[in-house]
Amino acid sequence: MKIEIDDDLRDKVQTLTTLHLDESECSYFVDFLARVGYVTVRAALQQHPELTFGDLVMIRYRNRH
Repeated sequence: MKIEIDDDLRDKVQTLTTLHLDESECSYFVDFLARVGYVTVRAALQQHPELTFGDLVMIRYRNRH
């Protein structure tokens, strides 16, 4: 699957390193972050089986707003 990386996401990823990332490097880091996120969500759901992915999304939403 390919995900379009908009300028806002590219800028956020760029802040994680002092090196200038070209398009393919940025794509690599976005893929890396997605994989880390997946593992993190899976671990959270295993530690808290009473929660669903939707619950985690809403917790994050409520904490952010």
